[in-house]
Amino acid sequence: MKKKTPESKANKGAPKKDQYTVVLEDLRSQFKIFGEGLLGLNQKVETKFSVVEKKLDSHTERMGQILLDLADIKYETKQKVDRQEFARLEKRVIMLERKVK
Repeated sequence: MKKKTPESKANKGAPKKDQYTVVLEDLRSQFKIFGEGLLGLNQKVETKFSVVEKKLDSHTERMGQILLDLADIKYETKQKVDRQEFARLEKRVIMLERKVK
């Protein structure tokens, strides 16, 4: 039977260390690729967000103009005579015209 020497233990430990090193290097490269992909995705999201923000500003501006127009329309509508009032005024004018003749 062969006795195990410290050298043989050291030799057996070395391949495991090399294997772990390879695995760690692979993990590092995968994390690096993941990080690069994440940066690209972040840039893409920022670009889309700025486009959406510009559209939102545009729509907000349009909405403000629409509200101003609506206020003008409401004011003008209040100033106009409705059909019933118009009919009364028409009858009154006809009566006044008859009196004048």
